[in-house]
Amino acid sequence: MRKGINLQKWILLAGLVIAVVVAYLVFLHPFPEVASRTETFFGMEVSVRARGRRAEVAIASAFIAVERVFHTMSRFREGSDVWRVNTSVPGQMVRVSESTFDLICRSTLISEKTDGAFDITILPLMDLWRSARQQHALPPAEAVEAARARVNWQGILLDADEFTVGLQKAGMGIDLGGIAKGYAVDAAIAALAKYGINEAMVDIGGDLYLLGVPRGEEWWRIGIEDPRRVGVVFAHLYLRDEAVVTSGDYRWYFIIDEQRFHHIIDPYTGFPVERMQSVTIVAPNATLADGLSTAVFVLGSEAGIRLVEGLEGVDAVIVSEDADGNRVISISSGLKDQITLLEDPPIAPAPDEEPITEPAHRDYLRAFLVDTGLTFTAAVKDDFSYYALYDDAGLLQGFVLFATEEGWGGPIDLFVQTDLAGTIERVYVWRHEETPIFVMDLDAFLKTFTAHPATAQLIWQEDLHGLTGATVTAEAIIAAVQRVGSLAQTKGLFIPPGGGQE
Repeated sequence: MRKGINLQKWILLAGLVIAVVVAYLVFLHPFPEVASRTETFFGMEVSVRARGRRAEVAIASAFIAVERVFHTMSRFREGSDVWRVNTSVPGQMVRVSESTFDLICRSTLISEKTDGAFDITILPLMDLWRSARQQHALPPAEAVEAARARVNWQGILLDADEFTVGLQKAGMGIDLGGIAKGYAVDAAIAALAKYGINEAMVDIGGDLYLLGVPRGEEWWRIGIEDPRRVGVVFAHLYLRDEAVVTSGDYRWYFIIDEQRFHHIIDPYTGFPVERMQSVTIVAPNATLADGLSTAVFVLGSEAGIRLVEGLEGVDAVIVSEDADGNRVISISSGLKDQITLLEDPPIAPAPDEEPITEPAHRDYLRAFLVDTGLTFTAAVKDDFSYYALYDDAGLLQGFVLFATEEGWGGPIDLFVQTDLAGTIERVYVWRHEETPIFVMDLDAFLKTFTAHPATAQLIWQEDLHGLTGATVTAEAIIAAVQRVGSLAQTKGLFIPPGGGQE
């Protein structure tokens, strides 16, 4: 009997010891959970990696914060804060969310600090140059001047008591695309911090914040992409508890007469900035880094370095060109111990590019047409470039139209396959210079964009404006499909039923 009692005591004691050890390990020395998640939001890749006891829950919260920023601040999304401001009449004050008001105020502070080199009212010029790229033709000087006259950050009306925003002049518009990605990064980091996360990396379309350091490391090592060699890194930065953002002329551009025209527009001249290739900014937060990367790009290498040297906690790596076209790398003093320049082989000159016939487009088109039995030939009609599709017998079967639309995460490229009469058969979408996103047939296309299907020809007509309720990415795709379809129709590309072969 006594032996039985002793055995029960030993069992209870052993159980108590195990419980104490488990409690010690869980509560005093927890094993941090490492989690990561990557999704495509609004045409850009959003990636969050975090270490902590509730990492997965924290990451889910971070994605909610990112989505909230984009839905609220997208100029493409009908009903968003920015959309409502842009569609208001001059002088009308529009109530916006506190976060949108905060970002607009911070944007104007950066404009003031940079003498207007960063300006969120750049929208009229952005629209003008986007159209120029699509048409592969420079805009008339008078159109540039007219658009430039509507760009002025000092024409933004703000009421901090009511959280209202207005625009002073007709034709003005706000585009937060040059700073909202950074703001979304900061929102994600704030969401992670609420769950006690102290090691994380948030990457939204190349805008990064590096929280803490990876276990066993002193720094995060971040590569800076060479602006003239896709996928090649020319320098490594060593960072912690900092944001890093790069702006460059190599994501969205076209070439005319051997001159590169890109999407970073100088508000002073109305034209794309010349002799600058990329600007990488390191700053305490991603919002500031995002705005300054554009501002320094506009200011140029010398003025840009002077600016960042005068800002606490801000540094820059600038890739520019001298008068002879030779590359120059400028680095601010604060990074001297946090950067390694890699061996830099000679850079081959960028090849001349055509908007339709460049090899990458051809490769994507081959993937698009796989298993269809169709072949393609590049063609031009009245300066409109497209692809003609032929069957095995050599008979014309339809067309593929190419379009690009600028999104928050960079350009969205797409092919639109039609029959001879212009009826949409499929749409193929991918991010510029990246892998394909998806291929859709007509029914899936209409369903995805919450449209009300009637006939395929509807896509080319004014009723397209009724397609609402889509995300910013969907709206950008719809706009691109509408634009390229209307242009093809105007050029007389399509063949009416019974109209014969091309």
